[in-house]
Amino acid sequence: MNMFPLKSILCITLLLGVVLAQSKPKIGPDGRPLLNAPNITLCQNRISHGKLGGHHYFLSWREPWHKFEDWDWFNARSFCRERCMDLISLESSTEFKMFQEVMEQDKIKSIWTSGRKCNFQGKGCDKPKFQPINVRGWFWSGAGNSRLPPTNKRNKNTYWSKTGKAKKPQPDNFEGLKAGKLTNVTDPVGLTIEGLQEWHDEACLIVLNNAFKDGISWHDSACHIRSPIVCEDSEELLARARR
Repeated sequence: MNMFPLKSILCITLLLGVVLAQSKPKIGPDGRPLLNAPNITLCQNRISHGKLGGHHYFLSWREPWHKFEDWDWFNARSFCRERCMDLISLESSTEFKMFQEVMEQDKIKSIWTSGRKCNFQGKGCDKPKFQPINVRGWFWSGAGNSRLPPTNKRNKNTYWSKTGKAKKPQPDNFEGLKAGKLTNVTDPVGLTIEGLQEWHDEACLIVLNNAFKDGISWHDSACHIRSPIVCEDSEELLARARR
C-alpha cells in the first residue's frame, strides 16, 4: 500500500511561510565546520511535502528555489537541521519502499540519507564493536546514531546494492581504496581511522536510481558528492527548539 501517495506530495504544505538562506557553519576547535543548530523561525516555517507516522518530509526537488540545487552530505544535514529536521533515515522497509516509488515517479537519480560510516579519528570508531568498519561501522546519524545491521548479512530493512563501479556488493569503499593511503604523513587531519583519505572515503549512504542497472538501491559514496535531498522531522531537534 502506498503510504505516501504522489498526489499528496505534490501539494506543498508551507507550515507558516518564510524561507531563509542557510547560515554559515561555525568552526570547531579542530578547525572543522560544525553542523548548524536549529533556527526557531525556520523550524516553525519548515516546508512539508508529505507526512508519514507523524513526521513531515521535505523533498528538495519539489521547491522552485531548490529544484536545481544539490548538496554535499555535510551541508545537506545542516540545511535540514536548521529546520528541526535531518536527512532521512530509512529504518524500515515501509519508508524505503515509499521513497523508491517517489524516486521512480519523479525520475530522481539520487538522494542523500543520514547513513554514515564511523571512520572518524578520536571518536571511538576504532572500538572492536565497529570492526571492520565497512561491515559493522554504519549508523543513522539522523536517528540518534542508531546502528545499521552488519552489511555482510541480509536484512529485511537494508537495501544495499549487489553491484557498483567495481561490480562488487555494496558498500565496497571503491573510491577510498582506489585513492589509497598517504605515506609519510605527519598531520593526520583529513585521514580516516584506517589511514585512508577522508575526501575519497565512501563514508556516506546514498540511494541511487538504477545507476548500475540495479534498481533503486543503497550505495556507499564519497560525502562530497552532490545530490538532491530528503529531510524528515527530528524529534530531538524539535524538542530542543521548544526549550
